[in-house]
Amino acid sequence: MKIKLLTASVAAVLLAGCGSDSDPEVKRYSVQAYDPAVIGMKVQAVCGGETYDAIENTTNYEGMVGKARFENINVVNAPGDCAFVLTHTEDSKDASNGKPITSDYKIPQGLAQADSLVTGSPFTTLVANSLKDGEVYSSDIAEKVFENLGIDINASGKTVDEILRDTESVVAGLGSEGGNSALATQLVATANVVSDIIKANPTASPEAVAVAAKAITEDVIAANPNYPENDSGDVIYVTIPAEDTQKVVADVQEAIDNDIPLEDIEPDVPQIPDAEVGEPIEPEDPPGPGTGATGGN
Repeated sequence: MKIKLLTASVAAVLLAGCGSDSDPEVKRYSVQAYDPAVIGMKVQAVCGGETYDAIENTTNYEGMVGKARFENINVVNAPGDCAFVLTHTEDSKDASNGKPITSDYKIPQGLAQADSLVTGSPFTTLVANSLKDGEVYSSDIAEKVFENLGIDINASGKTVDEILRDTESVVAGLGSEGGNSALATQLVATANVVSDIIKANPTASPEAVAVAAKAITEDVIAANPNYPENDSGDVIYVTIPAEDTQKVVADVQEAIDNDIPLEDIEPDVPQIPDAEVGEPIEPEDPPGPGTGATGGN
C-alpha cells in the first residue's frame, strides 16, 4: 500500500505545471540575442560538458523579442556554470530593422546569473574570444574589450556586467530623454559593425576585430550621426562588405604584429556604403496559456 501511495505521489509531482492555469508556472531562464534584438536564432547552453537546447528559437513575441528560454533545471538553477552559443538560422533577423543576421554569438561561462536576463551579442562574442581555453568571464577582460572598441562605459552609468547582460535596456535608457544619445548611437553602431566583422573574419584576433570596428564605426557615425535613424527619423542600417572588413582587420593585425600600441593604430577605412532604410518587424502576441509562452524569466 505504501508503495502504491508513493507512486501516486510521484505521478502527481510529474504532472504539476502541465494542467490548468491554476497550476504552478514552470520556472525558466531567458537568453536574448542582440544586434539590436535578433529573432530566429537557435540558442544552446553548454554546462559541464552537456549541451541543452532552448525550448524555442529567439522569439518575436510581444515582450519577448529576441529572447529564448530554457527549462532544463541545470540551466535554470545555475546559468553561471554555463556558456551559451547562439547560432543564426535562415530566419534570423534584426527585429528593429529587418536586416538578415548571418553571424553567430557566444556568451562566456560566468556572465549569466540566476533569475536575470543574459544577452548574446557581438560584444559578448568578443569577450568570449578574448578568454583563454577554460577561462571564465571576468569584468576586467570585458572592460578591456570596450576600451579597445573606443567605448567609454563609465559614461553609461552602468557596470560592464549590466551592459552585457541586458544591452537592449541599457541602450534604451541612454537613448531616452536625459540619457546619453551619443553613447546609445555608438553602442548600436558598434554592435552592427562588429557583427559584420566577426562574420567575415572568423579567425581574426579579438584585438584586431575591436580596433577595426572602432575605426569603421567612427566613419559609420560620421556619415549617419543619428544612427540607427536617418535625418527623417527612419530606421536604417549599414552593411559593411566582407572584403572591406577583411582589409581593415588585416591592416590592424599588421600594426599589432609590429608592436604598435592598440590606441595608436589608425587604419584606412574604405568608403562606408549608403545606409539602407529598414523595415521594423512588429512583435506578435504570444501563444495562449498552456503553450509554454508564460512563466519564469
